[in-house]
Amino acid sequence: MNIIICLDTKNGMAFNRRRQSRDRCVIADMEKSIPNAEILASSYSKPLFEGGNLKVKYSDNYLDTATDEDYCFVEREQLCPYKDKISTVTVYRWDKAYPADVTLDLPLDSMKAVSTAELEGYSHKKIIKEIYTK
Repeated sequence: MNIIICLDTKNGMAFNRRRQSRDRCVIADMEKSIPNAEILASSYSKPLFEGGNLKVKYSDNYLDTATDEDYCFVEREQLCPYKDKISTVTVYRWDKAYPADVTLDLPLDSMKAVSTAELEGYSHKKIIKEIYTK
C-alpha cells in the first residue's frame, strides 16, 4: 500500500477533527506523479478531489481493503495498524506547525527517505514533498 499524506512540521494531520489545510498544488502534483492510478480515500476527502483529473474511490474502510499496489490518501486515520501493509509514504509537508489534535502515529524514521523536493504552494509558500520506503 502506498500512503499519501499532508503533515505540518510537527507531523500534525488535523485540528479539531478537521483537515489543517489544503493546497491545490498538492493535487496537481499527485495528478502529475500518479496520473493513471486510482486513489483510495475516505468520503471526508471528497471535496479535495472534486473537479480534478484523478480517479478516486471513496470508502470509509479503504485502508482495510487496500492492496499492495493501491494509493491511499490519508487525512485523519491512524496508520500503525497497517504498518506491515505500507510500502511507501509520500508526505506533503506544510511549512508551518498547526495546533493539531490528530498526529501521524507511524514513525517515519523507521523508513528510508528516498527523495525530497520543494514545491511552491498556493496557500503555503513552501511545501516539501518527502518520499519514504520500507
